Amino acid sequence: MQFRDLDNEICWLSTTTDISVAASINIDLVVSNNAGNFDPGDFISVGYMVDGVEVTNTFLDDVDLDASTSSNINITGISGTSLVLKVCFLNNAGAERYYLDVVLLQTPRI
Repeated sequence: MQFRDLDNEICWLSTTTDISVAASINIDLVVSNNAGNFDPGDFISVGYMVDGVEVTNTFLDDVDLDASTSSNINITGISGTSLVLKVCFLNNAGAERYYLDVVLLQTPRI
């Protein structure tokens, strides 16, 4: 998915996933950008909701985004009965593009 010149915070929410049969879940995401000169206030935030309780796990600001064109975000040890992923984006220029490239849910190997 591509996000460009948003002017307001936009969030992508996954569908609700039943995770009750797993002891724990790991989330792996790859977010990237086109390495444009991001402005103060631009960001990507990654979080999740387990059983309706929201947790923000990772926040990438304009300094982080200018430093790297791709970020691997790994969240481990999530347990509960239901999971919803939430990835939010904000940028304010036509030259600034964000991409949500990979979303992977997996159970850790024993």
